[in-house]
Amino acid sequence: MSDRHWPVLRAAISDHIRNVGWALQGVGDPTTPWIYTIGLCDRGHPELIITGINFHAGGTVLNRIGTCVRRGLNVSNPSLLAKEFGHDPAVLNLRPVDPTWHDTHLFNIARSYWGSDPATMQVVMADKEGRFPWDTGHQLGIDQPQLWEPWPGGWPNDPVINPEPGTAT
Repeated sequence: MSDRHWPVLRAAISDHIRNVGWALQGVGDPTTPWIYTIGLCDRGHPELIITGINFHAGGTVLNRIGTCVRRGLNVSNPSLLAKEFGHDPAVLNLRPVDPTWHDTHLFNIARSYWGSDPATMQVVMADKEGRFPWDTGHQLGIDQPQLWEPWPGGWPNDPVINPEPGTAT
């Protein structure tokens, strides 16, 4: 992101947060999609990130959860979240993102907007049997990085994959 574009982008994000309650930021490409919220911290809730599903589907999930937050629902309770999404067993769970992930380029826009790294929770999806990545036998079939674990290095800081403005690829 160029410094000269930041004021325009910040104004657009601020307008969207004022009108909707949050904004969404996509990171990566269709093969490595990540999408996160900006603005839920204004409502006393951590920001959310979802990985492994396309931008449209991820945005739909985050918007539905954002609507729950706007109504005052404590979405960190998996059973309330499951009830809201009409699923039993729960197909979504939230895990706190390990702070080491904030040292990557992943949250640059949120960091620029807030001036610091906001508390963030990962929206984690279960497989068709209701098993999560930490459960034995989990088989979702998508790449769902475990952001609750410390960042292992590599992407998203790899300058060849995610260059900073002005750096060679």
